Amino acid sequence: MLYDGGAEVHSLRFNATGTDNVNWFSQKNLVSSHWNDLKKASRFQFFNILGDPRVKRSFEITKKYEGCPGDVGWLVITSSDETCSWGKHRSQPRILYSNESNSVRYSNSGKQIYFFQTQTTFLH
Repeated sequence: MLYDGGAEVHSLRFNATGTDNVNWFSQKNLVSSHWNDLKKASRFQFFNILGDPRVKRSFEITKKYEGCPGDVGWLVITSSDETCSWGKHRSQPRILYSNESNSVRYSNSGKQIYFFQTQTTFLH
């Protein structure tokens, strides 16, 4: 669940039966989501807790990389090693998620993609 100012803004539900502390976060274990296209998506660049190890992302659900401006996904938590301008910020980690009912380009700002700083609580 993602909360902002005490209000739930998004949630993902997983069936963690038979999983460990890392592999529960997968499409296979996904029970429900606000994103209509996530459960039926057939391709992912990443859908795992560890995300892209080259830039130390975590909780990354990304459909495809097409050069930073074209990267498409649902959720990612960036780190200070982030290489894409859409994820760089002076305070890290930075939580980005699609505010639409489907995946969006991470480089979109405003109402399509939301950015949260460390004051946002991320619970699972």
